[in-house]
Amino acid sequence: MISQEERLRIIADKHKPLYTKNTSLEGFSLTVYPHVFMPNGMSTKIFKKIILKLNQKYGSVLDMGCGSGILSLIISKKTRKVISAEVNMNAVLSTRKNVKDNLIDNVEVRQSNLFENVPERFDLIIFNPPFMNLEPNSQIESALTDFDHQTLCSFFKGARNHLKPGGKIILEFSDMGDETILDNLITKYNFAKKILYQKNVKDFADVPTKVYVLELIPI
Repeated sequence: MISQEERLRIIADKHKPLYTKNTSLEGFSLTVYPHVFMPNGMSTKIFKKIILKLNQKYGSVLDMGCGSGILSLIISKKTRKVISAEVNMNAVLSTRKNVKDNLIDNVEVRQSNLFENVPERFDLIIFNPPFMNLEPNSQIESALTDFDHQTLCSFFKGARNHLKPGGKIILEFSDMGDETILDNLITKYNFAKKILYQKNVKDFADVPTKVYVLELIPI
């Protein structure tokens, strides 16, 4: 049986551009700089489907951990304003370039460790967090790892205070992460959850995994 460390290495390698890459998705041209997570996996495809199906027009959206910015570009069509937040500076630069190249005028990109540089409240927060409870060995692995669940815990600690009345969170997760921890955080911070999508797939390491998307509403 493959170890979690080996699984992490394989998945990270599949998402790791060693040099600047150009690609396209949903009609958008994308530039992905080195050390930025490539939007080529099942997780991105699933989240993209959920966003495309949203039939509500939002005033403001926060794309937490925006990576290359593809989800920000897609959801920009469904909102007045998007803030794209990302701790990885190369990802910030990628998203800024992709916003500019695709002539998007309602997306602002900020370097921020979670809510550190994001004081506003939002109608919708979207977040595809890292899942695996491992220490990363590279910038790409840090997009997949959440050692001791620090990122997930910090996100939930701050999330409620960054939602407008009636606001909600759409969060993707996987059984690569600790689902008990996730459920405990949802309960601790008083959110109601609804499963928007769930699928059993094989990851890039050919390991069966469950991926799902939750809608979280404060109660």
